[in-house]
Amino acid sequence: QSSPTRLLASHATPMSVVLSEMLKESDNLNAQALLWRIGRQTVAARRPIHDDDGLRYLRQLMAQLGLRGPYRIADGCGLSHYDYLTPHILLTLLRYAYQTPSVRLRLLPALPVSGVDGTLRLRMLPSSPAYRRVQAKTGSFTGINCLAGYLTTLRGHHVAFAIMVQNVLNARSARNLQDSLCGFFVEN
Repeated sequence: QSSPTRLLASHATPMSVVLSEMLKESDNLNAQALLWRIGRQTVAARRPIHDDDGLRYLRQLMAQLGLRGPYRIADGCGLSHYDYLTPHILLTLLRYAYQTPSVRLRLLPALPVSGVDGTLRLRMLPSSPAYRRVQAKTGSFTGINCLAGYLTTLRGHHVAFAIMVQNVLNARSARNLQDSLCGFFVEN
């Protein structure tokens, strides 16, 4: 005979905290957990959640946005060798996020800011025209270095961008190129 159980305490982490930790510090565990949370919200049955549940929702969203490929999303954090996105796909998703107020209002505060915090705190410092004008997510893998997000030009225009550097032997060179391009676009 088992004894009855009762809930003693519970804690729900606000989505803003999860997004900030995930994006500012590039926390892959939170990214994977977010994929499962998306899956939980889209699955009616109470059963264990799998990557495919969250991935199914992402594929439906991408189809709604007219993105047919080529792309492949294998996990929530981008560390699978089977992940494949193009700059066009990232730009389409960034434009969707910006044009959807409920997404934009959560996303923008969670992105690292150039020269200020997160993975961009040591990039585009005060000597750069892009200082404090870039909100973007970094992404790197062996031989690949990416930066995607938003920048604000000196004229006040908001621009979505995605810079992917592939087959790079020196990650610092790729980051310097990305930072220079951001500075160029901020000024022009």
